[in-house]
Amino acid sequence: MKLLNYTYQDNTSLEEFITNNITNYCYLMIQVFSGTDNIDLIKNVLKQLKLLLPDAKIIGASSSGEINQDTITQNEIVISFSMFKDTKIKLFHFDTTNYKDIKTLTNSFIKDETKAVIAFANSLTHSVEPFLDTLSMACPNMVLAGGNASDNDKFESVYLIKDDEILYDGIVIATLNSKILKAYVNYSFEWVALGKEMVITKADGNRVYEIDGIRADKIYTKYLGVDVLSNLPWSIADFPLIKSVDNTKVGRIALRKNSDGSILYAGSFKEGEKVRFAINNIEESINQSLLFQKQLAQNPVQANYIYSCSARRALLQDYLDYEINLINDVAPSTGFLTFGGLYQNYSKSQVLNVTTITLSLSEIDELPAISTQREYSLKNHTIKVLTQLVNETQKELDDSVKFLNQYKIALDSNSIVSKTDKRGRITYVNEEFCKISGYKEAELIGKDHNILRHPDNSKEFFKQMWDTITHKQIWRGIFKNLSKDGSTYYVKSAIVPILDEHNKIVEYIATRTDVTELIQKEQIIKEQYTDDLTKLDNRTALISRLKHSKGLHTLVLFNLARFSDFNNYFGYDYGDKILIFFAQNLSSIAKDYQIFRTSGDEFAILFEKQNYSSCMVKDTINEIIKSLEKLNIDIESISTNIPFSCGVAYGPHEVLYKLANMAIKEAKKSNESIIFYNESDLENESIKTNIETINKVRVAIEEDRIIPFFQGIVNNQTGKIEKYECLIRLKDIDGKILSPFFFLEHAKKAKLYEKLTAIMIKKSFLTFANTDFEFSINFSMQDISSKEIKQLLFDYLHKYKCANRVVLEIVESEGINNIDETLAFFKDVKDMGCKIAIDDFGTGYSNFEYLIKLNADYLKIDGSLIKNILDQKDSCSVVLTIVEFAKKLGLKTIAEFVENEKIYQALKNMGVDYSQGYHFSVPKGSI
Repeated sequence: MKLLNYTYQDNTSLEEFITNNITNYCYLMIQVFSGTDNIDLIKNVLKQLKLLLPDAKIIGASSSGEINQDTITQNEIVISFSMFKDTKIKLFHFDTTNYKDIKTLTNSFIKDETKAVIAFANSLTHSVEPFLDTLSMACPNMVLAGGNASDNDKFESVYLIKDDEILYDGIVIATLNSKILKAYVNYSFEWVALGKEMVITKADGNRVYEIDGIRADKIYTKYLGVDVLSNLPWSIADFPLIKSVDNTKVGRIALRKNSDGSILYAGSFKEGEKVRFAINNIEESINQSLLFQKQLAQNPVQANYIYSCSARRALLQDYLDYEINLINDVAPSTGFLTFGGLYQNYSKSQVLNVTTITLSLSEIDELPAISTQREYSLKNHTIKVLTQLVNETQKELDDSVKFLNQYKIALDSNSIVSKTDKRGRITYVNEEFCKISGYKEAELIGKDHNILRHPDNSKEFFKQMWDTITHKQIWRGIFKNLSKDGSTYYVKSAIVPILDEHNKIVEYIATRTDVTELIQKEQIIKEQYTDDLTKLDNRTALISRLKHSKGLHTLVLFNLARFSDFNNYFGYDYGDKILIFFAQNLSSIAKDYQIFRTSGDEFAILFEKQNYSSCMVKDTINEIIKSLEKLNIDIESISTNIPFSCGVAYGPHEVLYKLANMAIKEAKKSNESIIFYNESDLENESIKTNIETINKVRVAIEEDRIIPFFQGIVNNQTGKIEKYECLIRLKDIDGKILSPFFFLEHAKKAKLYEKLTAIMIKKSFLTFANTDFEFSINFSMQDISSKEIKQLLFDYLHKYKCANRVVLEIVESEGINNIDETLAFFKDVKDMGCKIAIDDFGTGYSNFEYLIKLNADYLKIDGSLIKNILDQKDSCSVVLTIVEFAKKLGLKTIAEFVENEKIYQALKNMGVDYSQGYHFSVPKGSI
């Protein structure tokens, strides 16, 4: 291809130029850029062009400056001739008020071989951006360049050119269609963001009403001065607004201020977009232009079409000539100064202000050669230094504001916040304040906090608060408040005085945390921990105190002897009087210690972390007992003392209460008034072990250290694990894993067994619910008799929908106490899809008659038989009998304790269906 430019003089010279230069081409595109408003002259030129070159495609626009190679003219007509060997040109005109059908629009001019689009538009009558948005959505990879027609910066009337037509509305488009054409679009925008980031808060297209919630014109006068809007657009062109769209910096120049304070821009904004003022840095512009030239030269270029915003000439003056020269050094150039460039390159289409856009074309692969490096004489770099200073300062402020905003968000999301003036009138409340108080913001602003005051708060309380904050100190405390509906709530508050630069109080900020639930729980706990009759702490309070106070302590228990006789003879009212009398005197005598009423006729004193064997503690206990023995109470003219037994124990908090109880039982048994007991006095070591194990299980349940282990069960035909047995384990405090052998029987005695079963059900279902494996859970006769356990099982079967993979293993050695209840349970679970396995078969009663009634699915042959199968003929015979019996009943058999390959092969030969043991799978905490 080849590009030639001609500045129009008259028809004769135009004809001579065409005759001598426009030859040897296949396709011709003519661009006409007109700086004249003499429409008759333009029509004459177009007529002459069509006469001389009837096959040429003509496109153009009115201009504010015409680019002919490296020169920018004004009020001239520049005609460029682009001669192509393989590129066909098609022209279109669209009315920008009607382009709803995206598919119809694009199909009308975008073809598979379309390599680029040149577009000129009238932006004074309608916004071109909706049209560009339509185009970019339909053809996101299209290369597009062009500009809005201009009129020497008068902003009065512009026109477009399509062939020999003059058009005053819409958009004209030339498509370049070729198999070999290479098209590249670039842009140069050197403005540097300056000052704070702002948000467009109210806008309609290219008309902006509010920025940061402030009227648009007020933003300009606030930051740039009162005279800045006096001569738009040039008075403000040096400071365009810039935003970022799809990683493209987009400038917007203010064109006009409207009577309502809104600003009209040469391009649109959307509400929520972030913008900043910008300023041009000439030194940076030079660096960017050299980089721009280098980018152009990296691709084959035979011609450059330049569409530069006219504001650049007004603002950059001779620098624009320097930029045009750099572009022309790469390849011959043409173009015009626009009212905003049109741009798209693998992103959303944009209207770009104060920007130079280039469309570079080539029909060959040869890269351009730049012979010389142009220099630009820079007079000073004040703007660069000033920009650096302002932006670094603003960055520090932005960072501070960003952190403060994050703090505010964090504070508002978790706290109840308000501000008041010096007199205590509310000036700000956040959403949490309104939510807890029940008042709307409008109902609170301007009011005193008295609106929330609860009558239970004393005047002295508020006097102390005001004394603190008026002396510039932070006050902290808990308020009891009344909400709008009259309900009570509690807030933990901190009130902070805010001071000005003169150290004077200007306002108060209060942050609060809702502690209503805590206060209410504290009140409930206090009630639960208090004995209604005597007002002493009760047994629950004692147990809690021991639990939260680690170490060794001394506990003294008092039991009133024959107290039931008092109730039976004098009545319960007199019995209550005796209890109150004893409690009051005990509290008075042992006022320095913690006193409890632990049951109907039992009281306690706790000596935390003190050993009764020390002289001081033992003497104190004896003194208390002597004083109590002297007590006399008058009942119906009868004066009587209150006999009691006393047990004293010293030990760890876990067993202390049990030890003291044992001591008091011993005191009663031996008719002693007091017995001192410690760990060495336990009747035998087994009792201690029982207590410790039970406590270990209880703590493990509380701390979620009861866990399931899983052992795989192998299909003897495939050799693969198809199912798992869930086995209970206790994880000790030191991380050691304990088998049920060490704790299960103790758990049953302590009535903790059902809790263990419940844990195993929950955790086993949670593990296997989303797998394909069958899994079995051990069930005892005690579990079958428990309504709670059965209901939990049914709930989980419904919840996880996996009954067809659940096997309930019944321990056969326990025997069946209630056959009817058991059969009913089996029917219920099998109706839901579960299977039944009889565990440890071959031991215990091995009742074959019951087995038939139970309608089981699996028989698990006891491990004691399997281990001896190779050495003992009797064991082998029993196993064979069980297998044959099971096959007749249609049951599957599972061999337990399969420890090696020889046992496994023997079982397979006997016809056992499944094997379980360490030979295949060690129990572990995951599957």
